Amino acid sequence: MIQCTQRESEVLVLLAHGLSNKTIAARLGISHNTVCDHVCSLIQRHGLSNRLELAVRASTRPWQIGSDSVPYQLTKVYSMTTASKKSEWMLFR
Repeated sequence: MIQCTQRESEVLVLLAHGLSNKTIAARLGISHNTVCDHVCSLIQRHGLSNRLELAVRASTRPWQIGSDSVPYQLTKVYSMTTASKKSEWMLFR
């Protein structure tokens, strides 16, 4: 199970979308260094080697956010229009 804080979960969802640390920082209104700290903390806490492993783990395992006892699951959701198919990662209980 991925254990993270609320803010780490926000960073992790954007990381799973493939965004850079710089872009994640801009989206969340936090510094680049803070994003790096969250990503490094998650990688170390879960015994991983890099952000790719973290993204894969996040998409295949349930999450525990803060003290919430109900696990979340990162799921890829697809929406289709007549012109295109779009996907994004979302957290579900």
